[in-house]
Amino acid sequence: MSMMIWWGVTSRSLHRLRARAQQGWRRAVTGVLGATATVLVVIGAEHHTAHAQHLWMASAVPFAVAAVGWPVWRAPEEGLPDALRLRERSRRIGLRATSVPGFGASVGLVVRLGAHGALAHDSGVAALWAVALAPVPVLAESALWGVAPRRLRLQVRTARLAEAVRDLNAENGRVSQLDFDPDRGYAGAPVPRRSIAPAGDPAAACEARPSQGLATSMLGLQLVSRAHRTWIQESSLRWDGTTLTLTDGRRNVVTVRLDAAEQAGRGRLADRPVEMAWLHGQNVGEPGSEIRILLLDSSSRRLLTMPGLGYLDTDVAQVATASGLRFSSHNWVGARFELPWRRLWMRVFPRRRGHVRLRMARRL
Repeated sequence: MSMMIWWGVTSRSLHRLRARAQQGWRRAVTGVLGATATVLVVIGAEHHTAHAQHLWMASAVPFAVAAVGWPVWRAPEEGLPDALRLRERSRRIGLRATSVPGFGASVGLVVRLGAHGALAHDSGVAALWAVALAPVPVLAESALWGVAPRRLRLQVRTARLAEAVRDLNAENGRVSQLDFDPDRGYAGAPVPRRSIAPAGDPAAACEARPSQGLATSMLGLQLVSRAHRTWIQESSLRWDGTTLTLTDGRRNVVTVRLDAAEQAGRGRLADRPVEMAWLHGQNVGEPGSEIRILLLDSSSRRLLTMPGLGYLDTDVAQVATASGLRFSSHNWVGARFELPWRRLWMRVFPRRRGHVRLRMARRL
């Protein structure tokens, strides 16, 4: 028994050492190629003639292209789900096919500047053709993947969301780890911190408004501007017994009839909402946190997105349950930097066609 335990610990240690060695090797190769390109650029800058400068600097381009492109020639990471591994292989094949003419074009540029006569002309023409054809493999791969079976694309989406949640748990060492449910929502979602089922019948009228104290604490180092004060004064969530009304800082109003007599009521929305979500998030390095209020359809796609600055989750939950909507609250503070259009909440709750967006006041 002890021998088996020892072997298991040893094999895992060897696997980690091997992964670290491979990562170190890849970084070293990338560093050498990048350093070579930098040295060639510096040498070119030291020359006084324009032709020599252009030739030396063009000589740095193949090394720069190789530094950027060579990582796509390695296999995808081990341990990925089958669907995600298939997607990564397909993507890398397209990138490999693109990197070859890209590298060829960079070499052709050097020959064009260094040679004379017919060779210079032919290499220049070949470089132009290579540049023109380089994006074709990536575009073709993306188009082919777009017509892949929907079930396969959803499996890839679910696997990527699971990886993102795992990274979020590992990045900041959360005390309460997020649990990922692959069967929840559109293609899997973290289990909400709090979930309240809708009431059987719509309740009496109620209203939620932003709290100035909460809004100030959420802004962190940012100053409370006129736009923020306007938001606190104008914004509201209101249920009057038959209609849910959402108002933003620009006095834009969205009304949705949710009473029993209006089963198909949706107002400006693309479909009837079934859930209201309160989402608290903050990426690493951002000065303040953000709250968003979402109206979701039956497949957890966003029908409406509204800033939630200053809104308490308990107040939002009261309005949601009173209007007969399911309520969920999520706390995803601590995510690493993400591009604005690749935020985790956008991928968990994809936008539906006809999505409505309420905003803060026009000027901050």
